Amino acid sequence: MDPEGLASVPAVALFLERARAVVPAFQLTGDNARAVAEICVRLDGLPLAIELAAARIPILTPQQIAARLDDRFRLLTGGSRSWPDRHRTLQAVVDWSYDLLSVEEQAVLRRLGVFAGAFTLEAAAEVVAGPPVRDDRVLDLIAALVDHSLLVVDAGRPAPYRLLETIRHYALARLADAGEAEAARDRHLACYLRAAERGAHGLEGPRDPTPVAAVAAQHDNVRAAMEWAQARDDLLGGLRLAVAAAGRIWAGHIHPAEARQWLEGWLHRAEAGPRGEPLPEALRARALYWAGELAWEVGDNARARRALEESAAIFRHLDDDRGLAAALNTLAVVWYRTGEYAAARRTLGESLPICRALADPGLTAFALLIRGIVARLEGDYQGAEAFGRESLEVARAAALARAEALALDSLGVLAAQCRDGAAAESLAQEALTRFRSLEDAYGTAASLNTLALAALARGEAALARARSLESLPISKRVAARGSAGRSLLTLARAALLAGDVPSALPHARDALGLFEEVGERLGVVQALEVLGAMALQVGEAAGARLLGAAAAARARLGAPPSPLEREVSDRIAREAEALLAPGVYAAARAAGEGMTLEGAAGEARRLARALVLPSVTPARLRLRVRLLGGFEVWRGGERLPPTVWRRRRDRLLFAYLLVAREPVPREAVLEALWPDLSPASARASLNVAWSNVKRALGVETAEDGVLLLERGRYGIRRGAVVTDVEEFDRHVAAATRAHDPQAALAALEAAAGLYRGHLLPDEANEPWTLVERERLRLAYLTVLERLAEVRAALGQVAEAEARLRELLRLDPWREEVYRQLMRLLAADGRRAEALRLYHECAAALRRELAVEPSRETVALFEAIARGEPPERPS
Repeated sequence: MDPEGLASVPAVALFLERARAVVPAFQLTGDNARAVAEICVRLDGLPLAIELAAARIPILTPQQIAARLDDRFRLLTGGSRSWPDRHRTLQAVVDWSYDLLSVEEQAVLRRLGVFAGAFTLEAAAEVVAGPPVRDDRVLDLIAALVDHSLLVVDAGRPAPYRLLETIRHYALARLADAGEAEAARDRHLACYLRAAERGAHGLEGPRDPTPVAAVAAQHDNVRAAMEWAQARDDLLGGLRLAVAAAGRIWAGHIHPAEARQWLEGWLHRAEAGPRGEPLPEALRARALYWAGELAWEVGDNARARRALEESAAIFRHLDDDRGLAAALNTLAVVWYRTGEYAAARRTLGESLPICRALADPGLTAFALLIRGIVARLEGDYQGAEAFGRESLEVARAAALARAEALALDSLGVLAAQCRDGAAAESLAQEALTRFRSLEDAYGTAASLNTLALAALARGEAALARARSLESLPISKRVAARGSAGRSLLTLARAALLAGDVPSALPHARDALGLFEEVGERLGVVQALEVLGAMALQVGEAAGARLLGAAAAARARLGAPPSPLEREVSDRIAREAEALLAPGVYAAARAAGEGMTLEGAAGEARRLARALVLPSVTPARLRLRVRLLGGFEVWRGGERLPPTVWRRRRDRLLFAYLLVAREPVPREAVLEALWPDLSPASARASLNVAWSNVKRALGVETAEDGVLLLERGRYGIRRGAVVTDVEEFDRHVAAATRAHDPQAALAALEAAAGLYRGHLLPDEANEPWTLVERERLRLAYLTVLERLAEVRAALGQVAEAEARLRELLRLDPWREEVYRQLMRLLAADGRRAEALRLYHECAAALRRELAVEPSRETVALFEAIARGEPPERPS
């Protein structure tokens, strides 16, 4: 956040003016700017409230003030003794305004406090009515509160009324004092339950989602109502609201993670045992349906399958054909996503006749859509076209915009995979237009990726990359892991098409991980194909094994490569056979065909960590050298055996010149490698070692362009050898330059993957290695620390924890890392682990440094022990 720009905002400028009146040296900095902005926003820009907050600067930091704003009426007490008495506290100011209201107006104001965010006049009437407020007086009383500036009207919005946050806190306190809080919250819950059930989508297939503006207007109040149902232990009301909201508030893929959390929470309560009246079977079936629907959308295919199978069984028992068809249709999606194409066909064989018999266009269009996708994946492109076109016709006849967009997108994918880039472009553009008009985030991400495929089919790598980069953050925002995996895979393919192997690696590796997480076996196969192609382009024969394993897995799945994929694989095979030694490609591919999919995925991960990628064009690559965690030299696709080095000093000479990077004077070489010999003996040893290095590398003449000896300087010709140290530094620099968090994350992960141990660990006693080894070690620690910060900010707790623990393994006395990990664990609900970690920290500090933990660490420990939720590290 830019402090200079923020200071020009009027509310912030007022805060600074009043803060400097009591602390003249107070400055807006990068550390406190966000907290000052939060103070001004949460105090609704009210001048008096901001002045009172600034008056606390002598005793509290802006961060501490922001953290205490939930109790703002106690916090903002006091101020200058010269102020009028009624302006001495914020409480007094609002009390004064409240006392000017009539009894009816006061009742309306305090009852409006139960609304979280904006609300409609109709919702207000349902909640505030009741003695002393008559139904026919609600409109006039609302207007009076607007006139008193206690209620804000945002004309033109779906829900135009809202209380300022400060006034809402006051109203809730008055509501509790009046003993009306429980009744008002009950009416609020009933109001939003009725509204959600009135507008909820049924189980009719891909109906058009509720517009985002309308969703946003209701979401906070639905959450507040859900929390009240939870507090009241109202299982029936809570589950009904969660089911209705899933079909209305969440059907547009706006809050899938929260939707799942609520639905699964209520279902878990229902399974825990009876609470009052029994749960209706029809409600349970619908709850399971939406739990399955939301689960597959975010890639939890295992949970989706269980929920949908149970939902279908209940609907079948209830003779509810509509519910049964909906559950079966979505179950077919889960089957095809996990590579069970025969099961998907069987499921659709049951559901499609039911859909047609019901004459339900939404259900029918969706069943036809999925049947077409399954046909495409099985290589039946004519069938895929026929089913896709029929789905499109049904959707258009019924004016179902979302079903139409889904069919267009599916036909676009088919065209791209059949190498018809122009048709794919047209279909996907039309789908994208519709998804955007519907504000459908999931569909928008999918159609952008289809447009990227269309660009790939036309050979336009840069355009494919740009479109995938636009799709990826949308998928991540809605937690659609499978969709994110497909975007990453397209990014990797685009990078390969452009010959940019280093960029392809992190995308393909991350795609593989996502597909493994969600159980999408075809996605795993496709990631293996990209990683195998990438390895082959840098002469790594192990890539052929991955391609062999992928081909065998496709045969087992019954998912042949599409024409587009086959064209790419044929080109890779031709290039690999030319690059590798005769017979090596065929033998390695044959070996891979005997691997399981899981085994191949494990090898792909190991290969991705071990690869030393070139920063030059692969065709120019001569030698690749590993210096981190060991010493290995690779020429083409083969590792040179250790026996090529006649003497240890031969190997050390080559490593020394690689570490130096620039040509080194003869005297410096002699001092580093032969310090104990006489000048004549040292020069003779250097000449012998130089000849042995050339022989070991197979570069006997200057024309080979690897070794350099000019005017008494020894070195390695730039671009002729690529080391993992150079690539590590390149990725670290790229992460530093990156403005996009995802780009920084990719670069950091690539750097971490290259650091397989300290520099030349077998030569730890060589003085010339010490400075560079320590530089790289510190750089790696910084990479781990930044990775933990980025992963934590993205909510990826397990990944952040792993990086922090690796940091502590390498540097066990970094107290700030202990604190960072303690915050992460506590924020993740693992309070006991966080407390144990403190004791580990204290023991390590006492044992190794004979010191006690700092006051900051002790304070954090005590806060966690009291149950205070710390902020998640970011």
